[in-house]
Amino acid sequence: MRIVRTSRHSHVVMPAWIARRDCEEISQSNSHRWSIWLYRRAEILAEYVREAWPSSDVYINLRKNHIAVKVNYPDYNDLIYARRHHLLEEFLDRNDVETLRTRCSIVYRLTE
Repeated sequence: MRIVRTSRHSHVVMPAWIARRDCEEISQSNSHRWSIWLYRRAEILAEYVREAWPSSDVYINLRKNHIAVKVNYPDYNDLIYARRHHLLEEFLDRNDVETLRTRCSIVYRLTE
């Protein structure tokens, strides 16, 4: 698992509802790029993430170069679920998933 950190100066450029709609449109337009097998792996990863971060919103985003599973505004009180986070870390290591942490989200990237 590789952790990538972003700049502290990143900020939201558009309202959240517009960003969410834009994200859904991009995912829909990129859906043909990914195999059913890789999309199924992303769904399994999303289930692990939902178990580890039960108080946060989790989305699957299909991009041109990767499939992203995003935890929006992670609630760090969920870190008390140590066993669930350990299972998530094992899945990330087995499947070579890249982790990107920002101020307001955690993004797990799956590539072929």
